[in-house]
Amino acid sequence: PMDAMIGPDFESGLATLKDKAEAAAAARVEAEETAAREAWEEAGVRGEIGSRSLGLFSYRKYLGPGRWIPCIVRVFPLEVRALLKEYPEHDQRKVRWFPPRKAAKRVAEPELRAMIRDFDPDTATEA
Repeated sequence: PMDAMIGPDFESGLATLKDKAEAAAAARVEAEETAAREAWEEAGVRGEIGSRSLGLFSYRKYLGPGRWIPCIVRVFPLEVRALLKEYPEHDQRKVRWFPPRKAAKRVAEPELRAMIRDFDPDTATEA
């Protein structure tokens, strides 16, 4: 499962447009870094993270009996450069690779399923 909750709120009645633009740029960089870190921690994947998000999806994260929280996840493409056997969550997760259409069928969230199914690595890094 994807556990990252990305999408900090930068709305402030006191912020100027310049402050908002700077905050949005910082949030984008932070989101990219978070996505790369999650790929490493959860699957042992190292690579080049794309700067343009593929989109957002939402889901409810289970925290325990009767405890759920809503999460919104921003998805970034990552060009895999290395797959490592040892990574922080290697004893908690089993990594398996599938062709995009087969992977999409295994995903519960409709928005994420569509992103995976429609993913085109040739256009993922275009501005």
